[in-house]
Amino acid sequence: MFKKRILSIIILIGLFFSLSWYVSSHYKEFLDIKNITLDSILLLSILFVFGVIARSIFLKLLMRAYVKKLKFKESVAISIFTTLGDYVLPFAGFSARAVYFKKLHSFSYSHYLSSLMATYVIYLITSSIIGLVSSVVLYLKSCFFNLPVIIFLMTVLLICILIIYFDFRLLIHKPKNVFFKTILNIIDGWMVLKSKKVLQLKLAFLIMVRLVILGLIIYYSFFAFGYHIGLPEAFFISSMTAFSMMLRITPSSLGLQEGAIVFSSGLFGFTLAQSLLIAGLIRVLNIIVLVVMAVVYFLFNWMFFRNRE
Repeated sequence: MFKKRILSIIILIGLFFSLSWYVSSHYKEFLDIKNITLDSILLLSILFVFGVIARSIFLKLLMRAYVKKLKFKESVAISIFTTLGDYVLPFAGFSARAVYFKKLHSFSYSHYLSSLMATYVIYLITSSIIGLVSSVVLYLKSCFFNLPVIIFLMTVLLICILIIYFDFRLLIHKPKNVFFKTILNIIDGWMVLKSKKVLQLKLAFLIMVRLVILGLIIYYSFFAFGYHIGLPEAFFISSMTAFSMMLRITPSSLGLQEGAIVFSSGLFGFTLAQSLLIAGLIRVLNIIVLVVMAVVYFLFNWMFFRNRE
């Protein structure tokens, strides 16, 4: 754990100095920030709120699979504060949720880990499908085709399908490799949800909703700066960004999410400066919305308990 923290800090420091150097050397390319309007910020903030709500409903449904009933207000609070916690340490939000469910709902750490791993299968499948469908639309629309990305998406989709239909636990027996340990954990988690077909569909739908919201956030972020992009391009970038958000090398995937946006935006001809503006806007607004929602939650509860007294 200590080594991971050191690695995370080193990566963040490297990213900070690299970004600072680039911005100071190309500051004129970042003047498009003046194009942002209050209407754009308001619209994007509303989309971020919808994203938190979708994530909260997802958590509520997931816990129901283990006969753990969460109130909607409770699931919203968990989503807000654990997401903010991820900005402190790479797995702070994950650990906080695990402790919370253990203390208040007697939900074991092993069950929590398996439930999380099970959702990875659905998440990866949904993200891959959105990426592949948007790639097909882009090819029909403008002959856009990126073979390495297509191979990556199809490989992820194939692995997830194999996990669904085949039990590899007998083949991967007591793995020592970190990669195979992760795969085994995902398979174990999937076995818990495998028989719950209706729940799988509901969770897949909610993940789809979250990725669509992310795609719309990306779409309107481009327009906020005066850049023109189509919805297929936005959903393609959304798919690539979704994969980066699963990696927790740095707090809340700082740098990784931005790297995915820069990489996928570059495929459509956007410059590094333009892509960084988009990624920066998304990151800053996400933090602001979460902080505001946390403050509103505290005020709401304070007024509620005060009225009861």
